[in-house]
Amino acid sequence: MSVQRNAGILQIPARDPGAIPFFNATAQEYLTVYEEDSLYGHVMRTRRARALGLLGDLTGHVLDVGCGPGAMTQEILDIGCEFWGVDGAPRMITEGRRRFRDFTRAHFTVAEASALPFSDATFDGVVCIGVIDRVPRPEAAVAELGRVLKPGATLVMAFPNLLSPYALWRSHIFYVGIGWAKRLRARFGHQLREVDLCSAARLWTPRAAQRLVESLVGEVQEVAYYHFGVFLSPLDELLPGAALETARRLDCLQSSWLRWLGAGFLVKAKALA
Repeated sequence: MSVQRNAGILQIPARDPGAIPFFNATAQEYLTVYEEDSLYGHVMRTRRARALGLLGDLTGHVLDVGCGPGAMTQEILDIGCEFWGVDGAPRMITEGRRRFRDFTRAHFTVAEASALPFSDATFDGVVCIGVIDRVPRPEAAVAELGRVLKPGATLVMAFPNLLSPYALWRSHIFYVGIGWAKRLRARFGHQLREVDLCSAARLWTPRAAQRLVESLVGEVQEVAYYHFGVFLSPLDELLPGAALETARRLDCLQSSWLRWLGAGFLVKAKALA
C-alpha cells in the first residue's frame, strides 16, 4: 500500500471548505447521533447498514471517503478488511486515529475527495457517504474514486435525491431561508455565533447519478433508497417522535415502486476491468 505524503494534497479539504469548521467542531460528538432514538439517528443507522450491505463480504483494502471519526471502521475491520479513511476535517481524522489507535489495520489521512493520495488501482472497495452533495467538483471526485479502485472492485456511494419532496424542501427552501435570515441578522449587527451551512446542497436524480458513475467508474449494479420522511422541516424537529415513528413505518417503501421518494439513495457499481 503506497500513500503519497504530499502535504499540499493532504491539507486540501474533502468537502466544501465552509463546512470544515463545522465538522472540526463536532468531531468528538459526531458519532453520538448514531445512538440517538431520533429521526436522524435512525436515518444515519439505516444509511450505514444499507451501505455496508451493498459493500458485501469483501476482502482486502477498503477506502472510506468522508470517513469522519470512523463511523464504519469497526464493521469494515470485522469482515477482515484493512481500512483506510480520508476526510477533509483534520479533527475528524484525529478522532478516528484516537479511537482506533490500537488497530494496525486502520489508517486515517486528511485528504481531498478529488485528489486522493493513493496510487491507481489500490482498493478492493470504496465507500463514499455524505460527501458528493457538498464537494466543489463532483465529477473530479467520482473520477478519483474510480481511479483508486482495482478492476472489478466495488464502489458504494450515497447521493441526496432530487426527486424527494423532503430532500428538496429541506435543502433548497428551508435551509436556504434560514441562511438568508442569519445573514440579515448579521448585517444588522448580530454576529453569527455558529458555522453557517444553510445553503442549498447539490441534489441528484437517480438517473443522473447512474450516468455519472457509469461514465467515470463502471457498471451500476444496484440502487438502494433510504429516509422516507413526510414531516417537512421544521415539523420533523417540532414533532420528533411522530417524525421518527413515521420514518420507521415508511422504511417498507424501499422495496416498493415508491422507493424513489427516499431522501437519499446509494449506488453500487463495479469498476471497469
